[in-house]
Amino acid sequence: MALPRGEDPAASVMREVEQMATGSPILEELAPIYYRHVPDDDIASRRPEDLLGAMVSHVELASDRPIGTARVRVHTPTDDTDGWSCGGPVVEIVTDDMPFLVDSVAAELTRLGRALRLVIHPVL
Repeated sequence: MALPRGEDPAASVMREVEQMATGSPILEELAPIYYRHVPDDDIASRRPEDLLGAMVSHVELASDRPIGTARVRVHTPTDDTDGWSCGGPVVEIVTDDMPFLVDSVAAELTRLGRALRLVIHPVL
């Protein structure tokens, strides 16, 4: 798909994500802010369905979390089973505000020799 003249590739991808979220009030509200801290190059290099799928997966994990508890899921999504993919495992965490949680998890994964390809840290 050709981009309109002068349009940023990341903005084009996010516009598609937002269009795909249409019809779900939660996703419509979340789509414009979920990826706001992710670098444009990371957004532009991914398929809209993968970005939407990651957001939906995280929302589903958060939907059944009692206040004061943490939900953690590690999985490898695939197009066939999940409708989206990212080429490797995903660590999803939903919890109340915990300073340094992202840094601590990233440091431990690095210590274990696991490369981080993308960190998405929506604060809602």
